[in-house]
Amino acid sequence: MRLIRLKARNFRGIGDTGFDINVADELVLFYGPNGYGKTSITEAIEWLFYGETKRRKHGEQYWATEYQNTYRNAHDGFPVHVEADVRFENGETFRLARTMDGNASSEAGQTFVNDQEALFSSIGLTPNEASYPVVAQHGLQTFIHTRPKDRRDAIAAALGLDDLIAFRTALEGARRSYANSPPRELVQARQKVTELGNELEQTDIAIDVAKKWQKGKADERDIDAIRAVAQRLTGCGAEDLNTLLDALRERRRDVGKSVFDPTRLSLREHPGRGIEEIEKAQQKVTEQLDALARTLDGLITKAASAYSTAYLKFWTEGLRLADGSTTCPMCEHDTLQPDRQDELRRRIAESQKALELDAGLRQAVQELSEALQTLEQAATEIGPAPPDPEEKPLLRSLFDPGSQEVEAFLHAYDQLHDARREMNQAGRAVQEMVDSLPARLGTTGADFAAIKEAYRGAHAALKQHLTTYLGALKSYYEVWADFSQALDKRIATGLEIRRVDAVGRALRSSDEVRRIRVSDQALNSAGELLQRVEKTLQTSQRERLDSRGAEVRNLYDMLNPGADVGFETMEPGTNKLNLHARSFGKRMPAAPNLSQCQLNCLGLAVWLMRATTPTSPFGFIVLDDPVQSMDDEHYEALLSELIPCLLDQYGKQVIILSHFQNLVERTRSLNPARESRVYNIEQYGIHGPEIVEQAAIKQRLSSIKHLVKGNQHNRDMAVDRLRVLVETFIRELYVQKCGGPTPAEYDRATARQLLQLFQNIPGTTPKEHNLLSDTVGFADPAHHTDQKYTTPSKERIQPHISRLEQLMRTHGLL
Repeated sequence: MRLIRLKARNFRGIGDTGFDINVADELVLFYGPNGYGKTSITEAIEWLFYGETKRRKHGEQYWATEYQNTYRNAHDGFPVHVEADVRFENGETFRLARTMDGNASSEAGQTFVNDQEALFSSIGLTPNEASYPVVAQHGLQTFIHTRPKDRRDAIAAALGLDDLIAFRTALEGARRSYANSPPRELVQARQKVTELGNELEQTDIAIDVAKKWQKGKADERDIDAIRAVAQRLTGCGAEDLNTLLDALRERRRDVGKSVFDPTRLSLREHPGRGIEEIEKAQQKVTEQLDALARTLDGLITKAASAYSTAYLKFWTEGLRLADGSTTCPMCEHDTLQPDRQDELRRRIAESQKALELDAGLRQAVQELSEALQTLEQAATEIGPAPPDPEEKPLLRSLFDPGSQEVEAFLHAYDQLHDARREMNQAGRAVQEMVDSLPARLGTTGADFAAIKEAYRGAHAALKQHLTTYLGALKSYYEVWADFSQALDKRIATGLEIRRVDAVGRALRSSDEVRRIRVSDQALNSAGELLQRVEKTLQTSQRERLDSRGAEVRNLYDMLNPGADVGFETMEPGTNKLNLHARSFGKRMPAAPNLSQCQLNCLGLAVWLMRATTPTSPFGFIVLDDPVQSMDDEHYEALLSELIPCLLDQYGKQVIILSHFQNLVERTRSLNPARESRVYNIEQYGIHGPEIVEQAAIKQRLSSIKHLVKGNQHNRDMAVDRLRVLVETFIRELYVQKCGGPTPAEYDRATARQLLQLFQNIPGTTPKEHNLLSDTVGFADPAHHTDQKYTTPSKERIQPHISRLEQLMRTHGLL
């Protein structure tokens, strides 16, 4: 795959105007002074294919914050965009792009293929470390001056072993991280096991397990050993841990009862849940008390609204006195006819039936009764047991005389039982009352007001006792939680109880033991796997260094022809890679002994070995200022030997960026038959580099002709471009007439300084020199510092344009 076109905008030193250039040739050369954006062009290609750059990745190891947001242009242009047209060997072409906007979650940005968001792998392009095509000036020696382990990893990645290295590094990091910062649950498990080991040792039981646990180590065989001890202590042959734990608890009670049996004083196993049940039962009783009160009020109101109590009493007594007679006892007239008597009896019966048989009343009484039973049962189940007269003296005997601790507990104990007794009594009183309500309400002439008042009193008394009991229960719960521990210590002074307790707690630690065992097995397995991976990695490195290492040496020797001192070989080892040099046949370490020039050559050879990997998807190599610290001999070897080798032997498209103009011109002159393209980076401003194709003299001349027709600003630019065109004309003419690049002393020469070179070019005349000198004087930017300077008119500029055009035609450049 080769590059055809390159486009970038808002990437690092490339500003908002960006560039869009043709790079389809076999050899593409860029020239520009330092600080003119050459590295930004290099890294734009790197970021496009990899989503990151080596310089950024290396810098983040030291200070990640400093390198954040450095892919975008410093003037905050968005989107950051790099795009390239590429052509594969089968002739297929694609447009690849990477874009990062202001909302991007990652600086790797998004990738596009033919303007549709997609991964590059969708067209079979998978960039990898083993075939890195970009050789950046800042990275030549990164693998040399580093830790031996990092050097080994870098070379292994270059040999195509990066997946294996990544796996080993991830495994090693995970193992180290887990060992140094284990999960909180594992830390707690080791702490608990250590404490249990101390406890077992103090009771002189299971000593082998105790010593092991004291070091925080444990496995399931230890639980088997503890199980055997528990079976011996209890006489229970069960294998099941829960059964053994029950047997240990029974054994402890039996031993502990010889001192004091605390089970009668304790709350049930989960008192918190018991208190919640009490609260729910209390709430239910309260709700049913209130519901019955509302039902009772409704019935009495209904009965009183139909027939008053006085009437009912009067009618009942009158019918009794009449005793079947039709004479009214009140008026003594014959008005109490049989039908009238039947009506009065009906009214009395209906009133009684309404009160006695009301379904709502029966349901309310039933629900209240059930709620009271539930409450009493819950209070009984949660405990503690009723007081035993013999317990208090025995309990006091276990503590110091007058102990406030035991007296405070006994006070809470007595308060709880008093509160429970009074609550039960109040409950039974309410129960008796509600049981009698239907009969009392159905009694002829019942005193409804008295019934209501009596119920309200019992109702309020029960609520008060409920609240008192619940408060006493919570207080007892808190007191017992502390007192029970003190009591256990008093009881457990005997060695037998301490042994039972220690074995019981050890048996209950099976989860912690399992957690430790799994953790240790994982660490051991990871260590064994790490050793196997390391062995495989070393074997693979040796195998590949036999072939690719020789390739590095050949590339190095190409840059150092006939040298008696230079690079010899790379030797892998455990977590290291040694670089060996040779000095007149004697081996020595390369990093401290080779010169900077030789180390740069070695670094370049290693990077080129990666870029020339046979399986590389890239058909191009980008070299960013590759001649650092090189003397003339190495410089010439690079241009005359190495670059042709990359072009011919490896069949690569070569893209070179340099601040040495001589390197650009010399490279082009050494490859006259190749398709080549040269770009000059002429200016660098806030909008980024201005990239101009060097061979396009005709286009430059056309641009000046267009500018001269414009406004003052355009004419100023036309004058400035005249000066640049003079420089280009002289350099191009020298290459054409002399067959080589301009001498090194003219690499940074101005137009006026190049006039001296023009005089030495064969075929030029003094008249032509004078004409060029006049045009340089006219276009020299120094004139712009003259306060009297004004922008020339089109008529003043045009003769100089025509003069240059004629000179270029005369010498065959147009």
